Amino acid sequence: MGYWLAVGLLLVLPAVWVVWTQQERDARCGGPAWVERRGAECVGIVNAEAATPETMFGGEMASLIKKIDANNGYAVSSGRYVSIVLFGEFSIRMSADGG
Repeated sequence: MGYWLAVGLLLVLPAVWVVWTQQERDARCGGPAWVERRGAECVGIVNAEAATPETMFGGEMASLIKKIDANNGYAVSSGRYVSIVLFGEFSIRMSADGG
């Protein structure tokens, strides 16, 4: 009985962990724990300690975020920077032409 219980747990627990992990990644836009998905948007701090995941934003926003990440990397490596918190909208759902 104990043997089959151990075998069952070894099969079930990893599967449960994989499903839970994927659901958590989807809810967090595939990014850090301080980002969450609200509808079609990712809300939260997206590049506090590392570069923003490339799949998090698309279109014009992706190239802007890439430039911000590059500048952040340069600032950190130079040792001359300050931390700033920005409260405001930082997403684009639709372009001006409706696309």
